[in-house]
Order: sequence, then structure tokens, then C-alpha cells
Amino acid sequence: MQCPYCNTKLTAGNICEKCGSDIQIFKKLYMISNRCYNDGLEKAKAGDLSGAVISLENSLKINKKNTNARNLLGLIYSEMGEIAQALSEWIISGHFQPEDNLAISYLSYFQNNLARLDGAEKVVKKYNASLKLAKAGTYDLAIIQLKKLISLNGRHIKGLQLLALLSIKTGNQIQAKKYLKMLLKVDIANPTAIFYLNEIQGTDAGEDRTEDVAADKLVLNARESFAPASAYRDNKHGILPWINLLVGIVFGMAFFMIAIVPGIRAKSIENKNAEIVSLSETMAKTNAEFDSLKSENEELKKRTGMLESKNKQLSENTKKTETNDYGSLAEAAAYFVMDDKAKAAEVLLGVNKATITNKNMLNLYNQLSTKVFEEQSKKLFQEGFGAYNRGKFEDALKIFETSIKMNPLNVDSIYFTGRCYDRLADKTKAAEWYNKVINEHSNTQRAVEARRRLRALGV
Repeated sequence: MQCPYCNTKLTAGNICEKCGSDIQIFKKLYMISNRCYNDGLEKAKAGDLSGAVISLENSLKINKKNTNARNLLGLIYSEMGEIAQALSEWIISGHFQPEDNLAISYLSYFQNNLARLDGAEKVVKKYNASLKLAKAGTYDLAIIQLKKLISLNGRHIKGLQLLALLSIKTGNQIQAKKYLKMLLKVDIANPTAIFYLNEIQGTDAGEDRTEDVAADKLVLNARESFAPASAYRDNKHGILPWINLLVGIVFGMAFFMIAIVPGIRAKSIENKNAEIVSLSETMAKTNAEFDSLKSENEELKKRTGMLESKNKQLSENTKKTETNDYGSLAEAAAYFVMDDKAKAAEVLLGVNKATITNKNMLNLYNQLSTKVFEEQSKKLFQEGFGAYNRGKFEDALKIFETSIKMNPLNVDSIYFTGRCYDRLADKTKAAEWYNKVINEHSNTQRAVEARRRLRALGV
């Protein structure tokens, strides 16, 4: 355990030896957090995933840096089919404990295999599509989408819950029971599944009893209506019919061999000779064409080999770039969740938007950039303006450059970039940035100041 004030490793006492802080209350809180973790672990081992989630969430409310609880919560989310939530928990865990953390291996299991990420994305898309269809009242189409989802991931808790609910809604209680039993095999104490199952059993108990009575009556009627059949007897025949059949077969075979077979053989030989002549002519033409195509084929093989090599290299580079960008995007999202917007903006700045092909990832990038870039761009301007006032113009230029990357419309950073070049006596660069302010932000006060600076430069 570490001191919450100075991060020093604590001993058995209640006072930090380094900073002298009283950490008795924190020790008690950490003990309660560990008890909740142990309770969640026991429930997870018993198959009570819903109960385990509640215990682990309580543990993290008390101590958000309890990486054991966060890693286990991610595993349970993964088991329940919630891959996105699992990845989020593991990313946060990796931030709190970068070394000797199982969350790193869990993340690499998904990040190093795009097929697993694509599979998780398909499950999310099908669940969202079925949810929209269910809200629109098109239950049949929603059920079809959910069945496809279950074929991809038969342990998806929310998918099984929704499928059971729609089956109840459409009057198919037998199917609803089937899906609820599948759900309870994954999460044995799922409260929603137990509630649905109790509702079904409460409504159809009378119907089951009526069916049992009808079945009993049917069995009794069947026993009274049918009597056992008499024993079967085989009629015996004489040997004479068999002798007549055998003689007929012998005479038929003899006639076939004497009258028909020679004619068939002669015709067959004539046809084969004609085929041989035709094949010889075709073979000669084919050999000539083959020699011509052989040389062309060798040239094509060389070109194909070169193209395949280039294509493989490009594909590997693209996959590596896309995987790295997805990892950086997930890291930026984790920093945003932890309210570290400056770090989120810094990581997000390194993501190449043009390489993002996944629609969900692209949507995540757009949402994050909207929430962090403009705000951080303003903060960087203030930081650069401070460096400018201290006469550190080159340092200010670097800060303004980052500010403009985050928000190309930040007119203050654009104008003071020109001012920095002006103070560094680079008239050409200064004029370029002043003109940028005038052309792109003509109706602002900064444009008025830029025109005045241009006149002072004599440009």
C-alpha cells in the first residue's frame, strides 16, 4: 500500500514515515475495497456475474486504483459480451499500474488481433440494430438480428435478455424459456432473467396442467381403439418359377453377346480413330500456343511477384498504423474518462484520422476532438502568450504551432505566430501569418491589428 499524499510505500503504522500524514482512514477504506473485491471474486467463481459486477463497482468507488478489482471487472464484462467496457477498464488499470499488470496482456489479446475487434464490433452493431427495431415495434426483424448476434456470441447477456423479452412479447414462451436458461448458464443469479422466468411460469402453469390431462386421455383412447395384429405367415412357393427365370437370363445373355456386342465394338473403334486424328490436330495447335503463353507467363510471374511483395508491405504497414492509431485512440479515451483532458489532447494529436477505417472508432475520434481540442488550444495559447511576454519567442512558436494543430481556427494563436516571427526579424514569415489572419478572419479585431503590423513592416 502507498501513501495517498506522497506515494511512499507504507509500513505497519498509521503515520507515513516520509510526509507524516495520518493514513489510518485510508487503510480502513482500502481494507473495505479489498473485501468488496474478494466478495466479487467469490461470486464470479460461483457464476453470479451480476452480483460480482456490483461488488467490484463498489470496490472501485472506494479505491479507484484497485487494479485487481478493475482487471476482474474487465474480465467479467468480457464474459458477458461487453468488450468495449472491458477494454475501458483495462486501459484505466494500465494507466494506474503500467508494469506487472495483467491488463496489459488482456489488451494485447484484442489489439494485436483485428479479427477479434471486428467480431466484437459486429456484436455491438447487431445489438444496437435489434434494439432500434424493437423500439420501433418490428419485433420479428429484431428477433432475427438477435439470433444472428447469439450465433456470434452465445454468452451476450443483454442480447439474451432482449431476445427472451421479445419472445414473451410475441407469445412464444417456449423460446423465451430456452433463451433465459441459456442466460442463467452464464450468469446464474441474473435478476432480470429470474424475473422473466417467474413471470412466464406464473402464467402458463394452468395451461401445462391442461395439456397433461389431455395427453393422458389421448393415451387411454389409443389403448382402447387399437388391438394387437395377428402373427405374420410367409407363403411357400415351389422351385419351378426359379428355374424358368434362370433359363431366361442365360438365353438373354447369349443373344446379347452374339448379335449386339460385335457391332458396338466396331462402331467404338471407328469413333476412337476419328477422335485420335482430331486430338492430334488440337495438340499441335495447343503446343504452339503453349510456347507463346509460356514466355508471357514467366514475365507475368515476375511482375506479379513484385506487386505481391509491394502489396504485402503496404498491407502490413497499414495494419500496423491502424492498430497503433486504435491503441492511441483508446488511450486518449481513457485519459478523457479520468478528466485529464490535456493528456487526452496530446495523445489524440498523434492519431492520423485518415487511417481510421472503423466507423465506431472514427465517431469516437470526432467526439473526443470536439470535446478536448478547442479547450486545450485556448490553454496552449495562454501558455504561449506567457512565453512571448517573457521574450522566449522560439518556445512560444512551438506552443502556438501545437495550439493551431488542435484548432486551426484559433485566430489568437495564428496572429501571435506572426508576432513571434516579427520579433525574430523574419519579415517574410511574419507577413505570411499576418495575411493568413486577414484572409481567414477578416471580420475580427486581430485582422485590424494584422493590417497595422503589415504597414509597419512595409510589406
